[in-house]
Amino acid sequence: MNSFIDLLIQKLIETKIPFNEMQVVFPTKRACILFKYKFALHFKRPQWLPQTSSIEDFILNLSALEKANDLFLITQLFEAYKKFDSQIEFDSFYNWGKILLADFDETDSYLIDQNKLYVTLQNFAEVDNSFGMNEEEWQSLISFWKSIYNGSPTKLRQQFINSWKILPDVLNEFKQNLYAAGKVYRGLAYRTVAENIQTQKLSHTVFAGFYALSTSEEYIIKYLLDNNMASMFWDADAYYLNNPIQEAGYYLRNNLLLHERYRNNSTILKTDTGLSFADEKEINLTGIPLKVGQAKFTGNKLKTLIDTNQLDDAKTVIVLPDEHLLTPMLHALPFIENVNVTMGYPIKHTQVYSWLNIYIQCLQNRSNESVFFKDDLMLIFNHPLAGNYLGNKQHEFIDRLNASVTTLININKLNTIAENHILQLLCMPTINMFECVAATSAFIDFLFINLSSALNTIEHEALVNLQNQFKQQFETVVNNASLSTKSAWLLIADTIKNLRIPFEGKAATGLQIMGFLETRVLDFDRVILLSANENYLPAAKASSSYIPYNLRKAFGLPTAENQNAIYAYHFYRLLQRARYIDILYNTELNRTGGGEPSRYLLQIKYELLKTNPAIKFTDSIYTTPIHSIEQNAITIYKTAAIENKLKLKYVYTNGNTNQFSASSLSTYIKCKLAFYFKYIIEIKTETETTDTIDAATFGNI
Repeated sequence: MNSFIDLLIQKLIETKIPFNEMQVVFPTKRACILFKYKFALHFKRPQWLPQTSSIEDFILNLSALEKANDLFLITQLFEAYKKFDSQIEFDSFYNWGKILLADFDETDSYLIDQNKLYVTLQNFAEVDNSFGMNEEEWQSLISFWKSIYNGSPTKLRQQFINSWKILPDVLNEFKQNLYAAGKVYRGLAYRTVAENIQTQKLSHTVFAGFYALSTSEEYIIKYLLDNNMASMFWDADAYYLNNPIQEAGYYLRNNLLLHERYRNNSTILKTDTGLSFADEKEINLTGIPLKVGQAKFTGNKLKTLIDTNQLDDAKTVIVLPDEHLLTPMLHALPFIENVNVTMGYPIKHTQVYSWLNIYIQCLQNRSNESVFFKDDLMLIFNHPLAGNYLGNKQHEFIDRLNASVTTLININKLNTIAENHILQLLCMPTINMFECVAATSAFIDFLFINLSSALNTIEHEALVNLQNQFKQQFETVVNNASLSTKSAWLLIADTIKNLRIPFEGKAATGLQIMGFLETRVLDFDRVILLSANENYLPAAKASSSYIPYNLRKAFGLPTAENQNAIYAYHFYRLLQRARYIDILYNTELNRTGGGEPSRYLLQIKYELLKTNPAIKFTDSIYTTPIHSIEQNAITIYKTAAIENKLKLKYVYTNGNTNQFSASSLSTYIKCKLAFYFKYIIEIKTETETTDTIDAATFGNI
């Protein structure tokens, strides 16, 4: 199999351009790593390596500005917004501020005139030729504003209009503040480079493996092609490229850079026939119940391949469109010496995160620096990591807490059990952003110092990355005095929840486990694709936007239809050079992440197979066997001792006035075993302390 990168290297060798005067730009960093590895294999003696970069790094390098992290951006946007709406509070702004950031990023990437986008139109005659729209786009714009102004005005509509009106001023203020700090967000970097591309002096740039370009990317590449400063290589197969109803080829069929004018510098790399889907393939569709079932099936499949000596791990990829399958997939893997995971492991799935999150909740809920809710303290001292640190003292803390009949506890009283660092950390002040960050950082350092040596590999990596990434994220906002304590905890909790552990491995060798979009440009001989259900392939709309559909259509921004075309391309591109393909989907409809099988599976069955009879195809449903477990009945024999106890408790003798209560008789009728446990051997349920008087307690009073 000649992969796309192999074909690209052959083309670059054929050019007359020296490698040290060339740079190659790919959609992803993963493609850069593999290109370097394969490029070296083509030469037996030392050779110049072309400079390589992902498109994002390429653009940021040209912009000469630093990409700001999300915390810095959201706080700067809040400051800009507050200048035009002094009543806004950060707590209410935070969630929709993130949506605004995503909209600004996208509109800058597509070089949208934001002053026109965020204009409010009451008089539709204002939509003049200066908007540069065709008739369909005009109608989309007008229909949106008619829907806003027609009918009786509502509070929600008025809030939308008021916010929409100030967005141009907010955006301009926001951008000026970022430029002054020497920082940008991704879309702003793209706009900055596109607007100043004429001033750039570049070596010959090769753009390889792209599909759906944003307006700014297309503008930059077009300028470089027009001035003979670049070459472009596309990856496509005739199966979807030449089929006008196949959505996978939509962007290629409509791409300006593939027109006749650019034929010399913009070409599609393909095999001699250009028909990779005409080659022999083995495609197996398998429906499996539940997500975990797919992971276990994949593990068994790999083990069978290993046992029969059929697994070439360097040419095999496991693709996980659903990132929640990463953990069960790692547990289901048989022993394979080299495994490379590109997705990153969510820190929120670790015990370290769990205990840190409980600590943060304790600090947020406490009455003052020493008085806490009993339930919060129970959570923090009951945690498994607390047992690792406290040892035998853990039970003493829990017993003391259980003995308390109040919902609020002064933790200074717990110092009589043992002086320990946890109590000191719980008493740290948190009256501003700086102190909240300091308290969180102190707890992370405490975990590292006291527990890092006792943790397993993943937990230890989670702790190390948490320690490094937390400080990096907050170094630019830690001294922000305008944010309240509540806002500080909101930022801290949300940031920690979204951190990931970057796995380290050999990116060019070994079995690869990656997300769906990470497969761009890469080719494998064996593909195992999980979660091939609707809402994963194609993905459900991932992010919210304040820009309605009609305005998106009017201004040429991507819509759901565009996203579907992108997913279709990457799906077919992943399969086009593969020889062995296993596609798994969840058969449990609308439960546990299941849904309809992906539309792409139907396309394979009813369209692709007709074009190539050489494809070996199977379609099967896998069911897990049901193992019945025989349960042994619990039998308590009524001995003389039990009879005597019943008589003493409930039979009128020698002045004993005890009687059966209604609840005891009801318990006996429902479950004799429960009656035995509760009324004969008197196992008591733990009394829960509540901060309100329930009906039973009130009745006793």
